[in-house]
Amino acid sequence: MKTNIPSTTELIKKHNSYIAKFKNDKSFKKAHAKALKTLKHERLVHLIVTIAVTIFCLSFFALYLFFAIFLLLVTFIILVILTLTYYIYYFKLENTVIKWEKIDYDKAKKK
Repeated sequence: MKTNIPSTTELIKKHNSYIAKFKNDKSFKKAHAKALKTLKHERLVHLIVTIAVTIFCLSFFALYLFFAIFLLLVTFIILVILTLTYYIYYFKLENTVIKWEKIDYDKAKKK
């Protein structure tokens, strides 16, 4: 069963184009607040996942140092790659939230 829920990347692209077109529209504030709330939730979830994956990564490294089993090293390397991708994605989310909050702040400041 296919769902019509957009990915976070699609949401960001769609809302950025919405910002460019309708920044001065009356309904902008409500739509922007909804998109910002969704993105903040996504950011929180990814922060929790990023921290968990980092803890697992460090745990496997500690286990490798203690037991010196090659499979633990392989698992550690895979988790390092996963952790780096999570950091890159979280960085993107964080910067987008900051950018959107600034837009929200500027709109509130003008009133």
